[in-house]
Amino acid sequence: MRSDIRPGAIFPDYELPDQTGTRRKLSEIQGGDPMILVLARGHYCPKDRRQLRNLVELYPEIRVAYTKIVTISTDHPPRDERAARRPRALAWPFLSDPGPRSSSGTSTSPSTPTRTHNPMIPYTFVLAPGLRIHSMYNGYWYWGRPSNEELRRDLREVTRAIRPDWDLGAPGLRERPGSGDAREEVLALRALAPRGPRRSRLMTSPPTARRPAPPGGVDPPVGHTGGVLRPDGPASQGSRAMPATRDRAVPDGAYFPGPLFWQAHRSPDAPRSPATSGLTQPPIHARAALELHRRSRDVDASRAFLRSIYPRLVAAHESLDRRRDPRGIGLPAIVHPWESGLDNSPVWDRILAGISIEPGQLPRYQRCDLVHARPEDRPTDRAYDVFVYLASRYRDVGYDDRRMTEVSPFLVVGPLFVAIHLWSTHALAEIARIVGADPRPHVEAAERIHAALLDQLWDPVHGRFAVRDLVRDALVEEETIVSFAPLLDPELPSAIVASLVTELESACFHPSSAVHFIVPTTSLESAGFDRRRYWRGPVWLNTNWLLEAALRQHGRHELADEIAATSLALVERSGFHECFDPLSGAGYGSADFGWTAALAIDFARRVMGASPSLVAGG
Repeated sequence: MRSDIRPGAIFPDYELPDQTGTRRKLSEIQGGDPMILVLARGHYCPKDRRQLRNLVELYPEIRVAYTKIVTISTDHPPRDERAARRPRALAWPFLSDPGPRSSSGTSTSPSTPTRTHNPMIPYTFVLAPGLRIHSMYNGYWYWGRPSNEELRRDLREVTRAIRPDWDLGAPGLRERPGSGDAREEVLALRALAPRGPRRSRLMTSPPTARRPAPPGGVDPPVGHTGGVLRPDGPASQGSRAMPATRDRAVPDGAYFPGPLFWQAHRSPDAPRSPATSGLTQPPIHARAALELHRRSRDVDASRAFLRSIYPRLVAAHESLDRRRDPRGIGLPAIVHPWESGLDNSPVWDRILAGISIEPGQLPRYQRCDLVHARPEDRPTDRAYDVFVYLASRYRDVGYDDRRMTEVSPFLVVGPLFVAIHLWSTHALAEIARIVGADPRPHVEAAERIHAALLDQLWDPVHGRFAVRDLVRDALVEEETIVSFAPLLDPELPSAIVASLVTELESACFHPSSAVHFIVPTTSLESAGFDRRRYWRGPVWLNTNWLLEAALRQHGRHELADEIAATSLALVERSGFHECFDPLSGAGYGSADFGWTAALAIDFARRVMGASPSLVAGG
């Protein structure tokens, strides 16, 4: 075995063919979970066959424990694919690396190889996320191989170390759903709407428990309850590295930026509880509430729910229109890329590159997102410095939008944020009709936003929508998925719809390769394209969901069907990851991601015609 292959080191990220002939990388198989890696001689070895039977017995536990397993064998093709077709199927990947040594060239021979004696020595590893070696077992002699109980012990240790909710009773932060994440998940409740006399918990819980925004304030994307967090505390999950899940207990200091960084109490509009972040995100609440109502079978309960939250939905929209339009152009601005919904998109690169941070202006902080996500998936350190700098400036002016819009070097009107605002304004008009309120203010607001969208963000030269940099009063051209977001406007002129669809179907966003998945978040022909880094190329189900809905309201059903089908194909292939490679379908970022699972439910219900009970597994 190579001297650098030892506990604490990173195992090489080999790419090898599996039993179907598909090349698989170890990191893609592992995702963010613990993983058992077996380096096997092959099916001819009786010790390997015995160990395989042990792993078959353990596999039902592995399958439910958010754990992965992979075998690298010298068989070519892997003989174990035949076993995978037997009862109690081996569902894990068997990768092929023929040769007399260890799989993947790790040179497991304990001594210098000779021509006469160079045995392949089997090893078994337990890997923490990031392919970090937790433990390793030399299996040259059978008793050196781990028993199932030893594997359980090792996996327990790894899981305890990486899962912040291992002990739900531990003191620390209890994180409420992030506003952006929760709204995506509420949308998918259309597929699980209450049947018969049953009522959704969302429709019967107190309105104050789910209020979308404090009165007169904007909607914070993340809320916290319980303990507090240190911005310079030990590293763990980052705010965008994992889905915000109800009742997830996060240890003190594990979440950055946390309440001590945000200090949301500086704003007079901040709620007393829970503590929140200081930023907002695209205001999709009204649309989510309307979609839930449309699927409800208890119409009276649903109407009562809409009536209870309608004033707060109105307040959230009025707040954006009043406080975030510093130039009076009729469109709300954002003061941070984190508010855009696509925080690491290349569309911000030129603006962020022009922001200089003087010595002493950047608060001390420690990134928490890189512990459970690979650096190549996440924003660069330079980008993260600017993110933290901008957030601290907003905090330091007490979240005063007037002051922030006067001094911020980042003041942007983006097509995605505006389009969702407009789409939800149309939803407000419909909700008003349902609850007996006057829809005319919302209809008039939608007309104003529609006109301003075309006037301020449409670029007739390039035939796409672009971001407007209010600091420089200029459009910022970049071929990204944000250009298509205004398709959410049901009143978009047909000529503009046709122009956007043409680009959406072009090679820039519709790969021509035999195997491909749509819609990449950045043009494949753009210099900023990166097939795995957040928002710079990977496919996300939330943007796919928005585009699919937008295309249907313009009668573009064929392309909408393709987007829905590819979304389900990605989940079937790689699981519920945050995002996916548009060329291979590999999953990146956090595994078991809440909004991916939620939107997959909705896609499955509509595309496959599944009943709510089947989608729910009931």
